[in-house]
Amino acid sequence: MKSIPKIKMSLRQKITKLKQSNFDFLTGIYTHSGDLCQMNVGFKKIIIINHPEYAKHVLQTNLANYPKDNFYQLTEQIIGKNILTTNDIDFWSTHRKMMAGVFQPDSVQGMSSDIIDEVEKSIRSIEKNKPLCINRMATRLTLHVITRLLFSMAISDKQIEKLDELLNYFSNLLIKKRRPFSFPIIPLLNPSFRKSHAEFKRLIHDIIQAGGNSYSDDFLARLKSYQCPVTSKSLTNDELFSESALMLFAGHETTANALTWLIITLSKYPSIRQCLQEEIRNVLQDKPLDVADLEKMPLLRAVVMEVLRLFPSFPAVPRYSLKDDEIDGYHIPANAMVVINIAMIQRHPGFWSNPEGFMPERFINQKAQHKYAFLPFINGPRVCIGNSLALLELQIMTVLLLQRFTLNLLPGEDVSTNFIISLRTKKDVYAQVESATIQKFK
Repeated sequence: MKSIPKIKMSLRQKITKLKQSNFDFLTGIYTHSGDLCQMNVGFKKIIIINHPEYAKHVLQTNLANYPKDNFYQLTEQIIGKNILTTNDIDFWSTHRKMMAGVFQPDSVQGMSSDIIDEVEKSIRSIEKNKPLCINRMATRLTLHVITRLLFSMAISDKQIEKLDELLNYFSNLLIKKRRPFSFPIIPLLNPSFRKSHAEFKRLIHDIIQAGGNSYSDDFLARLKSYQCPVTSKSLTNDELFSESALMLFAGHETTANALTWLIITLSKYPSIRQCLQEEIRNVLQDKPLDVADLEKMPLLRAVVMEVLRLFPSFPAVPRYSLKDDEIDGYHIPANAMVVINIAMIQRHPGFWSNPEGFMPERFINQKAQHKYAFLPFINGPRVCIGNSLALLELQIMTVLLLQRFTLNLLPGEDVSTNFIISLRTKKDVYAQVESATIQKFK
């Protein structure tokens, strides 16, 4: 059996490298370690997978041997047990089917008018000829959209602001616990955590209760109307909280980060941005956006997909091996951490031409050479259930922003990466807001 190549670094070098930029470490690892490599950190063996076929083995072929690691147990302490956090296959299977019904393509497409309306309202506050913090704008925008889709009109602006504060608190807490060599336990007895968690649960339950007093066709209403086909039971209040909290976490920060990287990237490639603005102009002809128009914008979708390839919201996905296993002749020991290196797989030179280049055209009339070479939403049985919603949101946001504005990064802006859980920028990034060079919709 083949031995896995080891990354030869001292402990000090490993700590320094991981603290400097996890993302650069992940995207550069293939050049000196190949498709599979191993790094020992203390007594822990970390096996890093850089090849799509090996990723398929972990995410599909032998899925049962590679459950999620304890980070998801930490997340479960905040948002409860749901399809993201659990390793309970029976629970996951039941709830996955329920959530799949909520996220049917027709159901998601039917919410496009709400997304368009919310984006339109949110971007009215953007002032031209002034610097704009892209990160904060994207976060505010995506939070307003997801709360509208989840809770319809049952949530107030004041409650959205409070949710923003609490989600930021929990995200920073999880980042702190995910850092290398941190103690991965959430302090349940910590007064600050207990107060924030109680506030979070109370707020969500209040919104759920308010939503039950009026007719709506949002995600919450669909969840509340669900009945198990076997037991005929509806979701409990705790289950409604957990699934609602999951949508807030999964549909908020990751989409905001993707939008941030999209704006940054288009600022670096103004000629592609201009082509995209022209595509928008030619399709819309100064009329309001309709979801059917997106199908007529191939460059739009290609730009979104290429940004997700270069800057995936989750650059690495950790699992652990329950038992000894074998991948392509390599021995995978039990109890090892196995990391699916999405950042590198999506830049693998064996599957992508000019892998470091920004080439949206690769997603127009071309098929991926391997189903697992493009993993912005994972793949296999536990593929992200909200992938179609995320793509729809990003396309609508991009169209409505570029229809009105041209966003150019201010000179000297630091756009270096910061990856602990999701891929952020190290610092807030600012852009100058200018009028778009295309005809604006009024």
